[in-house]
Amino acid sequence: MSPLRSTLVLSAALVVIGGGSTALAQSWTRGIIPVTQHDFGNVARGSRAEYAFEVINRTDEPLHIAAVRSSCGCTNPIVPKDTLQPGERGSVVAVLNTVGFTGSKSATITVVFDRPYYAEMQLSVRGYIRSDVVLEPAEINFGEVRQGEPMERQILLSYAGRNDWQIKDVKVPDPHIRANITEQKRGNGLVQYQLSVELTPGLPIGDLIDQLVLTTDDRNLSSVLVPIRGRILSDLTVSPASVSFGALQASDRITKRLIVKGDEEFQILSAASNDSRIRFTIDSEKIAKLHFIEMHFDAAGGEPGRVDAAIKIETDLKGGRSVELTAGGDVLAE
Repeated sequence: MSPLRSTLVLSAALVVIGGGSTALAQSWTRGIIPVTQHDFGNVARGSRAEYAFEVINRTDEPLHIAAVRSSCGCTNPIVPKDTLQPGERGSVVAVLNTVGFTGSKSATITVVFDRPYYAEMQLSVRGYIRSDVVLEPAEINFGEVRQGEPMERQILLSYAGRNDWQIKDVKVPDPHIRANITEQKRGNGLVQYQLSVELTPGLPIGDLIDQLVLTTDDRNLSSVLVPIRGRILSDLTVSPASVSFGALQASDRITKRLIVKGDEEFQILSAASNDSRIRFTIDSEKIAKLHFIEMHFDAAGGEPGRVDAAIKIETDLKGGRSVELTAGGDVLAE
């Protein structure tokens, strides 16, 4: 779903429009968005400041976010996925516009649901955008990086004000990320630092979402947060990473195809699941960079209800490399 413009206010409320009672709407939306307020605190101008409000589908039917509305351009809401299946988690991401706005800002994001019932929820955010501290670019973004591949990025921090303003320390939460800061300029009311960030081997596969904390001697801006983004890729991947069986009758049988890819030729040694209703067809003699696996699910082999299966595919790649994925669905009672 594309970014949807939204608004920000300082209170959280639930509004129900038509098609049902207030009590019903308050009942089904309870816990859908557990946290409804966020304070960004002090942030530097030009920095990337965002917060993901978690959305949990606690109903027995698909949950659909029809729209989000905004009252202020200082915040842009993004819905990465607008439809969530029962039990699935998603988010509404609030992105503070630190380029076009400065000073104290607050806003409300109104989230509109149209399934399984109509209701609206309001999320509140606020923050103070410092005009005297600027980050260029807004974040450290590594893009896509192969696991174990060294990579380095730089960012320039500029402060307009006291000549004696200083960054005292750099805190790096992840031991696989190294940071070094070097003073570039000082004088005539301008202080500049260059921050170099390096990735080291050992970062886990998947999305890299972290931040550095720069500690300053400014009592009004004691710390500056520098977001780190990227995606660590494996030399062995499976697609899709998550399989949906949908809703099945107790007598249904379904087959899905998995694609396993590597940077070098390999053999698939085994494919297994913690759900006995799932079996696999593999060519264990094949040596190639690309493999196809058929996954068969027999709904008749168990009790009705939710299916949440974990699957592991093992190969002969160095170190016994393997990939994992999940599969889910619902087996309906007859």
